[in-house]
Amino acid sequence: MSVPVRKVNRSDSLEALPQICDAILEDLSLMMQFNPRSAAFRTNPYPVYHRLRAEDPIHYRHEKGDWILTRYADIMTLLKDNRIDPRDGVERVPDDSQQNHPNHVINQFLHLREESQKLRRHWIIVTNPPVHARLRKILTPAFTNQKINALEPYIQMKADQMVDKAITSGMLDVIRDFASPLIVDTISKILGVPLEKDRVRLVRLAYDVSIAINLDTPHITSERAQFALVELTQYFRNLITRLRSNTEQQDNLISMMIQAHAKGELSEDELLGNCIFLFVTGQGAPQHIIGNGILALLRHPEQLRLLQKEPTRIKTAIDECLRYDCPGQYMIRRAPVDIEIGDKIIQKGQKIALVVGAANRDPAQFSEPDKFDICREPKQYLTFGYGMHACMGTRLAQLDLLRNKLLTSLNN
Repeated sequence: MSVPVRKVNRSDSLEALPQICDAILEDLSLMMQFNPRSAAFRTNPYPVYHRLRAEDPIHYRHEKGDWILTRYADIMTLLKDNRIDPRDGVERVPDDSQQNHPNHVINQFLHLREESQKLRRHWIIVTNPPVHARLRKILTPAFTNQKINALEPYIQMKADQMVDKAITSGMLDVIRDFASPLIVDTISKILGVPLEKDRVRLVRLAYDVSIAINLDTPHITSERAQFALVELTQYFRNLITRLRSNTEQQDNLISMMIQAHAKGELSEDELLGNCIFLFVTGQGAPQHIIGNGILALLRHPEQLRLLQKEPTRIKTAIDECLRYDCPGQYMIRRAPVDIEIGDKIIQKGQKIALVVGAANRDPAQFSEPDKFDICREPKQYLTFGYGMHACMGTRLAQLDLLRNKLLTSLNN
């Protein structure tokens, strides 16, 4: 296992052994609190982030062999560094096809599993220039302000219908009854995915994949995600075939991608892989942005009352919701070369967890960072990343979904 390199010029001695032992125990104590798999930690990770940022903002986890960064300035530095590799293991897909299992059905499944895993190499989020720029040029037009603004009446109509239904029933599960169906409808409309027959299955598969894109993912969660990827690969391959056979002009992203493929601008694997990527990521984080935002407002009733009284503050309120409790707490990267940052050197090949949830609560960047303030002057929060790998769907996630009926109904 590689060990971290520190820029220090001193020699350890027997006299220093007690201090070294104390440091190791302190390190263990700190990292026992930093546990992304713990429900208690996930409920409120921010006190642990603050301690990490204060005591060891560029922290090496010996038991995992990776780095945890919690300071805004350090994270921004690496997001700006084009040497940082966005691929986290997707280039090291196991070759299941060589297993030659005697059972034909299992052999076929292993082949499909390997194929679907290899498609992850073509997800735009894990590509580097010049491939990344080419893919972004093809995909970005579907997420421009003009395109999203044109969708807003449809999205608001759907949102109001769901709120009306909740008012009638007297109950609203924010994720199940509002955020999830609204976002699934929206990303499906953008892509051109018909939901009439397959909604329940597709939502389940997308969920199984999305929860595996995380830090310290349990093995069983990763395996479930691989099964889901196999099903999604088969579904989108069939959908692409059907759309190709449709001679009518269709205004959706998959049809645009099919046209790009016909012009030689997109490979078959890039087409299929990014259909899966956009469907999965296009619904996971956005629905939790809505859920976390509503929860923050309900936990801060004075801010909710202010927003209801002065609805023109909705834009800064959305920005504050996105900063205060972002759904994707980490961005995982790798160091393709030795990288010096602060007083540490991250060695080539080591994994780096950029804790954007901690960066968004850094007091060096945001005054009173633990205060939820919808009047806060907007600053560059890192919820959507930064630079060439910044989220293409930022405008969609920032849509004013809290206005009108939902906003006025939150008192109930």
